[in-house]
Amino acid sequence: MTLSIKKQLITPYEVQMALDEAGWNDINRSTITRWCNTGKLKGQKWEGKWFINRTHFEETVLKPMMEVMQQVVE
Repeated sequence: MTLSIKKQLITPYEVQMALDEAGWNDINRSTITRWCNTGKLKGQKWEGKWFINRTHFEETVLKPMMEVMQQVVE
């Protein structure tokens, strides 16, 4: 069960790496943690570290950003 939970949660560093791979390399971890604090990203802080819902990140941040990149390239 813990393996499936680990797949569902990602850290701000992992979010940053996913955004870097998608071409958004100017977004840093402080921005990502701010998104968590404001509710833009569903995350939970535990023992001083953020854990972010992977599905929520992919659907609400990554997918729209990829769509923007696709439109700019076309």
